[in-house]
Amino acid sequence: ESTSEHNPGKLLLTYSASNPEDAVETVVSEGNEITYRLDNVVTLSSFDEWRELFEVGKIDAYTFVKITEPLYASGYKSSTDNNYLARLHTLKDATALANIKVGGRYVSFRDTVMDLNIGTDWQKYFEGDITSTAIRALEFKSKEVIALYTGANSAYFQLTVLDEDWFTFEPENTEYSLADIVTEVAFAYVRRGKYIQYSQTMSRRNINASPEEATAEHMIYLDCSSFVNAVYYEAFGVNVMPYDLDYKIDGVAQTPQTARFRNYARDNSDNPDAVGYWLMKGNADVEGTLAEIMGSLEAGDVVNYRKGSNDSAGHAMLYIGDGKFIHCTGDDFKDADGNDLKSDDNDASLSHDGATTAEKSGGAVRYETTYMDALFTDTSNARYLGSQYDVAVIRPIARGLTPTEKTVSRMAMRGLYMEKSVDAGISTSVSRGETITYTVSFKNAEPYAREITITEPLSSSVSFVSATESASVKDGVLTITARISPLKSQSISFTVKVNDNAEAGALIDSRSTTVNGVKLSEVTNTVSAYTDAEMAVLADLALEYAESGRGFDDPALMVKTLYKEALGVDVYDFDTALDLLTDLIGTAYQYKNEASEVSDIVAPYLYGGRDVGSMYVWDTDIIRLIRENNVSVGDVILAYDESEARTVAFVYVGNSTLVKITSDGAVCETVVMTGTIYESSHVLVTLYAYDTYAILRPSMR
Repeated sequence: ESTSEHNPGKLLLTYSASNPEDAVETVVSEGNEITYRLDNVVTLSSFDEWRELFEVGKIDAYTFVKITEPLYASGYKSSTDNNYLARLHTLKDATALANIKVGGRYVSFRDTVMDLNIGTDWQKYFEGDITSTAIRALEFKSKEVIALYTGANSAYFQLTVLDEDWFTFEPENTEYSLADIVTEVAFAYVRRGKYIQYSQTMSRRNINASPEEATAEHMIYLDCSSFVNAVYYEAFGVNVMPYDLDYKIDGVAQTPQTARFRNYARDNSDNPDAVGYWLMKGNADVEGTLAEIMGSLEAGDVVNYRKGSNDSAGHAMLYIGDGKFIHCTGDDFKDADGNDLKSDDNDASLSHDGATTAEKSGGAVRYETTYMDALFTDTSNARYLGSQYDVAVIRPIARGLTPTEKTVSRMAMRGLYMEKSVDAGISTSVSRGETITYTVSFKNAEPYAREITITEPLSSSVSFVSATESASVKDGVLTITARISPLKSQSISFTVKVNDNAEAGALIDSRSTTVNGVKLSEVTNTVSAYTDAEMAVLADLALEYAESGRGFDDPALMVKTLYKEALGVDVYDFDTALDLLTDLIGTAYQYKNEASEVSDIVAPYLYGGRDVGSMYVWDTDIIRLIRENNVSVGDVILAYDESEARTVAFVYVGNSTLVKITSDGAVCETVVMTGTIYESSHVLVTLYAYDTYAILRPSMR
């Protein structure tokens, strides 16, 4: 009986010298722990494969069986010896297992094996009164199950299901080429799914965002050129071509763009990373040129083309070898007329998935397995390179790059997906004494366990409360250790409490959470100067203003009056919202003016607009698309549209409801964010379309 920490009370399997030779290599018992090395594996992915395997006797004793389709079990009591039995099969019909038999022998396992080997969930299910006429079926939770076939007797094939604690695997390869690294990092972006959206709008494009920054609470935005750049920056800390804030051509910072990629390959032919530049327009030997380009490609190359009769547009892709590409593609978030959608535009139909979602339902980063044909041979395909203007290939790997520390950690955890979330929301306000729970969700796509360590430097404004796994705090750093099971999804949470003496307006930063050295997404909250009850009084008063149609000369005056009457505080001296925004957002509309009277009450990273472009391009902290999980009761939303010389203003009062202060006579009215795209996009989602906007949080004072 095992005394292992992971397998207490489980039966150890022992083998004599008469066992088949491969069994000795497959199962090793040492120190009361068992390690299964899956050197002899049969994979079953359908009911027909089950039936064929057992009918023709292809399976040998002590062979591991890997079941990749949903597995079901039916339980019953044997009519011959009154023992409880559990049948394995891949059909929901509990009686279908009768088709898997040879001479009356079934694929089954008995209660003694069930108790010891398949875990408490199954055991509890089969407890109780199960008769031969009351067959019950249960779907096994995992899509991939490992079982061990130990032979057959006169009635049954003995197949023992092993839970994940009974076997360990090791990664096949711990040595990685630069191309392997580029590929793994690129797939890390693919795995973020719909949390990465497409955008060519400079005020929403993340140039060097890490894949872990893309979460359900905070999407990131890439276009084709910024994606390939982000991969190389994440993997090696370098850009695809040499540019930064200080490197300018004609005064313009050289951000990633397909035209600039093309120019670099064209103008730097002596550099080892500039593989080639080919002009396709008017090319007399298109097929020969395409063959030359295709023959030149290596994994990790950036393939870039410009298209159109006048070289007006382009696309960049990452080649990962074997004819496969990963790239970022899509359309900017605009209305049906191709315009930026603003909060009181009337057209609700959006370009992404009709009128059903403000963002594309799928992610913008795509893994393409058939693009080699589309690019080089399929003349009918829109991406066929023979019909493009020109093509260039850049090979950053040729520079002899060095993986970053984070990359080394990432490669050691290949296939482990991670996402961080917080129950309080991102950039929201929290009260003293309130608890905040952070959760790191994992999905282990590999068939071996992961020993992970989470580190979290705690903000001085909070104290550690609890964690769902083994945790300790030393020198202000929370450390959690845990085991992530093979082929499983699981979550680890930890809770902190806002200190009673936390300073109003203090930032509660969770910006350095790491898992085995890989940094996760950043979260910041603010400490409110008021209790929830006090903020509820303010919300009720704002609603009274709206219900009575109370008028003010300017939205800024309404906010001043609201806070003075509800909480007895003076929030600022400005009498107009335009004066406030002009003072807050620098005169060149390029940055937040830290000297402004209201700079200290701007909610973290909740400001911007189209005229704050250069700040956004390089700052991944600013939240591009505001949602309700970013705002708190009492927040003041101000936005200015220069083309129409108008200001929009709202106060958030909770429960998806805003009090709107109209521009015409500054009369208050309520706007309910129902959660539909039309309603919510009119207020929060489309703030980026204004020239400038800011969300003020007077509760920080």
